[in-house]
Amino acid sequence: MASTSPGTTRQEAERAFDHVFRIAEAAGFHRSEIVYVDLAFLDLADVGEVNALYGALFPEGRRPARTIHQAAALPFGGRIKVQAIAARA
Repeated sequence: MASTSPGTTRQEAERAFDHVFRIAEAAGFHRSEIVYVDLAFLDLADVGEVNALYGALFPEGRRPARTIHQAAALPFGGRIKVQAIAARA
């Protein structure tokens, strides 16, 4: 299946996080209220470039918990899938 999201894994991750932040905002949350992120990679060799993005998006000391795992395939030929949970204390 051909990818419908051209670009690098980092570019896909930037778009995915932008979508996550917009969805959280529409639900009344701020990105600082994201408490958990699940990252599924097609290729774990791409973790490093997304780690740099993750560090830029979430300030040190306020980074959400996360899991990273590899998937055999992702929808629409994607390289990364991002899921997040936001919560208030």
